[in-house]
Order: sequence, then C-alpha cells, then structure tokens
Amino acid sequence: MPSPPPSSDFDVTFEARNRLPPQNEVSAIATWAKSFNILTPHLATVMATHRQLVLSLLERQIRLIQSRPQDLSLAHVTVYDKALLELTSDGTDLENPAALLFWCEYYLGIGRGEAAAQTARILQEAMAVPILLERGT
Repeated sequence: MPSPPPSSDFDVTFEARNRLPPQNEVSAIATWAKSFNILTPHLATVMATHRQLVLSLLERQIRLIQSRPQDLSLAHVTVYDKALLELTSDGTDLENPAALLFWCEYYLGIGRGEAAAQTARILQEAMAVPILLERGT
C-alpha cells in the first residue's frame, strides 16, 4: 500500500526536501517526525485502553514494510516506509511516541490536530480490521 502524501505542516519543507537524494530524504523526514515526541491526548487515551492492539497494528505495518525489498530505487518501499523503520529502530521500538504519531498521521490519516471523536473513529476502524479478517466477515 503506498504511503499517503505529506500533511500540510510538512509541505512547508517538501519542495526543498524533494531535491534531496532518497536516503537523505528519509533522514529529513525522520528528523522532522522526532520533533513530535509526546503523544496527543487522544492517542494517549487510546493507547491506555487498547495499547496491545494498536502496537500489533503498527507491528503488522512494520513487518509488511520489512518483507519488501528495501532498495528505494526499486520502489517497493517509500521514503515514508523507511522513515517509519528508522523511527521504530527497525521495529524494535514500537512505543516510540514519534513513530506512533508518524504512523497515525501518514498511514491512518490521523493528524495531530484531529478531533477526539475522529481520532477514536479512525483507530476503532483500523483496530477492527484484524478482528474481522480473523472471523472471515
């Protein structure tokens, strides 16, 4: 699944960043994402009640990325995929707040300024997918 486009607050640097070689772009994205190192109140609430389920969804995303060829020139992974791997230390640090926020924003479409109800709805939908797949419905 291709990664979504950058959010509006990231667009400010997108033009300048777009001139970087892909691996440098990965580093620039990860550095930017690391500046957001505290979970939003809404995400913190969800993590408090559904921590294991959220982490299993993130882990699933990481395993999917890791299963693909990692050479950016082959286009099987994106700079966003590689940045997520960097933020999670190749999947060993799933609870990194910057990684969780980045994943929510770029993979689930939950912006940091999202309303509580919208954040909960999107996360509930994402968390329901594995359960539905298990049941076969």
